[in-house]
Amino acid sequence: MVNATFAKVSWYDTQSDRFVIRYRAVGTSTYIYRRSYNTLTEGMIQGLIPSTTYEWSVRSMCDANVSLYSDPMYFTTLSACPSVGGVTVADIGFNSAQLNWNSSISVDTLMIRIAIAGTTDYKVIKLASNPNPGNYTVTGLIAETTYDAWVATKCGSGSTSAWGNPATFTTLSEPVVRTSADPGILNVNAYPNPTKLFINYAFTSKEESEYTVKVCDISGRELLSEVRVANEGLHGEQVSLGGFASGLYMLVIQQGPMVGRFKFNISE
Repeated sequence: MVNATFAKVSWYDTQSDRFVIRYRAVGTSTYIYRRSYNTLTEGMIQGLIPSTTYEWSVRSMCDANVSLYSDPMYFTTLSACPSVGGVTVADIGFNSAQLNWNSSISVDTLMIRIAIAGTTDYKVIKLASNPNPGNYTVTGLIAETTYDAWVATKCGSGSTSAWGNPATFTTLSEPVVRTSADPGILNVNAYPNPTKLFINYAFTSKEESEYTVKVCDISGRELLSEVRVANEGLHGEQVSLGGFASGLYMLVIQQGPMVGRFKFNISE
């Protein structure tokens, strides 16, 4: 396996205590050595230069007995797949967050990796090509939890970019859904209020089903309407308010015969 900056090399099984791999870029005179202190018949060479041909060979060591190096073999590293650069986080909710990156980079696959900070239980999401705009909303997060998120790329050649430094963020606390004695009312809570570019909302759904989310002005004129699907239990999503003028608005959630309303203010 060969990538832009690393290669996995292997050799025939033989009885040995350890192995020494030596390698160098073709055209240079200085070898780099890597020792393998076990009986594995493969090794990883890292820190290589993209689009470069390397020569490598291996020898075995048994106590004081040392073999000759094997005949040289060659591989060429792949060209580097471009990185999307720094990753930022916006629109953080109690169970979601939007990751943003440079959308002008052309790649075949974009990979998102996310984990609770300090752990290695990664969730990896793959997107075909680089979306424009360069963002993705990660859902299913845990409230009041700190996460690390990375974005890397993969090109058609098989080359991948480095994950780079993570973007770290903490989800908000879980909203408390209001209650009412009226069974026909869908109890909706929303935040932040006042807001500027987006509003998060949450309600309790008795089952997985479609619902409609609307934004109306204070006179009742419908400005936005979308059909979405709610998960069973506490369900939360977000509405983008880019382009809306300052003022009072009504968020309306309708699920079957049940309707919930929340008045909010957009303030510059």
